[in-house]
Amino acid sequence: MFQGSVLRCPLPDANLDIVQLAIAAATSVTVAKTVAQGQRVLVTCAKGLNRSGLIAALALGQLTTMSGSQIITHIRKYRGPLALSNPHFQAIIRCLIGEGRPRASRSRSRSADTEG
Repeated sequence: MFQGSVLRCPLPDANLDIVQLAIAAATSVTVAKTVAQGQRVLVTCAKGLNRSGLIAALALGQLTTMSGSQIITHIRKYRGPLALSNPHFQAIIRCLIGEGRPRASRSRSRSADTEG
């Protein structure tokens, strides 16, 4: 039995309107925060391929530096080639995540700055 949070995000498996997109985005924020806190989360939909994949992809966009295309490939690696086959959802992922978040740069330590 799964132990963790279970989220359901009722979305159509078609092009999303602005309200549905806002629901998907808000759910992905909840997923990302839950994972960042070290907790498990399960996002459910009918087959676990497109709607839940969209939410997972948007959450990964917040948690990683991967691009939208890299995230789609990553999810397909674990869920199979039919995951995120919905072209509307692929476009949303690529648009919202784009090339991914920039990698955090490591700043020099204070001791390195003073040693000059």
